[in-house]
Amino acid sequence: MMTYDTAFARELAKLINQAIILATEILTGRSIGDYAEYKYRLGQIDALKAVLESFDEAEDNANKR
Repeated sequence: MMTYDTAFARELAKLINQAIILATEILTGRSIGDYAEYKYRLGQIDALKAVLESFDEAEDNANKR
């Protein structure tokens, strides 16, 4: 049986992964206007991946308690 916390964590991870996919599709699926926009999109993807890694670390730490 999944607790609310577990269900919340899984749904949040799915949303973050979907945002990464969307940002990647935007970056690769159309012509980027300029270098600044390209850097912005790459920054978005990097930031989302960092959030996901922090999320996983926090979940691991919580499970160890």
